[in-house]
Amino acid sequence: MKILLFLIVLLISVSSFAQLPNYIPTDSLVSFYPFNGNANDESLNLNHGIVSGPTLTSDRNGIPNNAYKFNGQGQFIKTINSLNISGNDPRSVSLWFKVTSFGNGWNTLTNFGNPCPDQNTSYTLQVDSVLNPNQQTRVIIKTNGFNDDDYVFPISKQNWYHYVATFKDDTSKIFINGEFSGFRVISINTTLSKLWIGIDSTSLFCSTFHQQYNQAFQGEIDDIGIWNRALSKVEISNLYNTTTNTKDNINNQSIDIYPN
Repeated sequence: MKILLFLIVLLISVSSFAQLPNYIPTDSLVSFYPFNGNANDESLNLNHGIVSGPTLTSDRNGIPNNAYKFNGQGQFIKTINSLNISGNDPRSVSLWFKVTSFGNGWNTLTNFGNPCPDQNTSYTLQVDSVLNPNQQTRVIIKTNGFNDDDYVFPISKQNWYHYVATFKDDTSKIFINGEFSGFRVISINTTLSKLWIGIDSTSLFCSTFHQQYNQAFQGEIDDIGIWNRALSKVEISNLYNTTTNTKDNINNQSIDIYPN
C-alpha cells in the first residue's frame, strides 16, 4: 500500500510539471501563471491568483481567453498566499505585456509588497513614458526609494514585449525580448508578501504620494513566471524565442495509476 501511495504521489507530481510548456524552467520555479482561462498557478505550489477586475482576452498568438486585460482603473490579481521570496533573496520575474495607454505615471505590472508598491520594501516591475526627461519609454525595477533601477527602452503601444528581471548578489539585470539590456548594483530588502499583478489603487496603503508614482496599468499581461534564483541568459532566450503555444494542452492531461 505504501508503495502504491508513493507511486500515486510521484505520478501526480510528474504530471503536474508535464502540464507546463516545455520551455519553462522547472528548477526553483515558485509559480507560473499562463492565464489559460483563469489565474491558476500551474507550478507544484498551486498558489493561485484571485482576479479583481481584469478580463480574459487573446494572447500574443491570437488564442482567445489566454491573457488578462487591465483597464487602467486599479484592476489587479493577487496570489492567495505569500511567495517564499523576501529580503535580498535571488529571484527572477518573467512576463509578457502589451501597453494600450501609458497614462500619467509609472505603470505597475507586478509587485512584491503592499497592494500599492512601497518605495522601500517592494520589488516592482513598471513601464513609463511620461516622467522620463527624454520622453522615451523605459522599464523600471523599483526597489529602494527613488534609487530606481530603470532602463530606457523604446516601447510602442499595441506591441507585445517579453520582460525579465533577475536579481542575485546585489546585482539587478534586465532582459527585453530575450536580449540583455543592462545591470545595476543595488541592494534590496523586500518583505515576504503576496504577488500583485497590477495594483489596487483603492487600497488604504495607496497614499496620494504612492498613487502619483504607481499608476494602474492599462494593457495586457500574460505568462508570468517567478523563480527563486536568477535565470541564465540561455533560459531567458528560450522563454522569448519559443513561439509554440502549448496552453491548450495544459490541464487536459490524464493520469493512469498502476497497478489498478
